[in-house]
Amino acid sequence: MTRAEEIMQAVATLVWHEGKSTFTRDEIRRRIGIDRDRWMSSYTATFQGMRSDQPGAAPRVRAGLRGVFQRVERGRYTLTDRGRHSLQKFKQDSPARTSLERQAAMVLYTANRTNRTLTLHKGSCSHIPWGQLGGCGCGSTGKLGNQQWWCGEHITIEAVNQFMNHRLWAILFCHSCYK
Repeated sequence: MTRAEEIMQAVATLVWHEGKSTFTRDEIRRRIGIDRDRWMSSYTATFQGMRSDQPGAAPRVRAGLRGVFQRVERGRYTLTDRGRHSLQKFKQDSPARTSLERQAAMVLYTANRTNRTLTLHKGSCSHIPWGQLGGCGCGSTGKLGNQQWWCGEHITIEAVNQFMNHRLWAILFCHSCYK
């Protein structure tokens, strides 16, 4: 899937599943599941090339995905008529799972140094601070770096031991999502 297609898939989620008529770049970035640095280095130029009112020399994108967004106010965008048509075709052609579906299938782990606990969360858990974590679900939150999040792919016993200063720790299930 190209970056332009990933952007359209994220917009499809925002429009069809969340009922939004306008959206921001940050909402798109979060639906794709990438961090700000990756968005700025790899996706923002493609997004510019997809705008009907794109200022300057943005990279060229596939003809069917050019001119699909238009700025309605600072930082907010909407679909053009062409964009709505492209989104319908994209909906029919794209078998990819949305970022929300990927999140729901994930298991994330949070370690709390103060309580010396490692807690398992389902990806749909309301306690997960998605806006503060990387696209994969890893990141550090909490004061003084005392809370660390890992996705199922990046968690290791060595990483948790190092984070916990090689002290004993307990594994718990999140009380909200594992009832």
